[in-house]
Amino acid sequence: EMALHVREYQTGDSLKQIHWRNSAKAGKLMTREDQYVQEKEVVLLLDLSAIQGDSDQKLVLEDLLLEQGIAIVNACRKQRIPCKVIFHQVDKAVRKIYTEIDFQRFYEECVKILFISKEKNEGLLANSLKDLQNTKSFLLTTNLSDELFYLCIGYKEVLDLSVVVPCMTNQRQTIEDRADI
Repeated sequence: EMALHVREYQTGDSLKQIHWRNSAKAGKLMTREDQYVQEKEVVLLLDLSAIQGDSDQKLVLEDLLLEQGIAIVNACRKQRIPCKVIFHQVDKAVRKIYTEIDFQRFYEECVKILFISKEKNEGLLANSLKDLQNTKSFLLTTNLSDELFYLCIGYKEVLDLSVVVPCMTNQRQTIEDRADI
């Protein structure tokens, strides 16, 4: 996000940067300085616990969850917003993604990610609280529970947290429904 800062003209400032409206009001030359305002860091918590359902459903939901995570990370990278991905397969893993190279490494690592974590969302959230302070956080999961709901409600005053759930749609059913309209 860009913020506009105006200060008094100094010798050597570019004439292209003069803010003419403010200069007219102030009665002296004023220079415009464009400054980038740093967005909050984004943190993604990936729930890699086993997904329920038949093998086709599992594969589709695993792909959707990872695709959503990749999309969020890529959007952050393009907007130069620092991003961190936290997940737990056997041990807790943290991937900081600030550059194109970081993004490519994470993208390639997604191929090797397995949904085998024994840690539930509630544990992942509780063990990552320090990483979530003063960030915009997303929990990507297919496992919703009352316990997770109430935990998120409890954290709403101290965390900026959104829960993202991939959904499978029956594309054929959707097409048939449109045909009836």
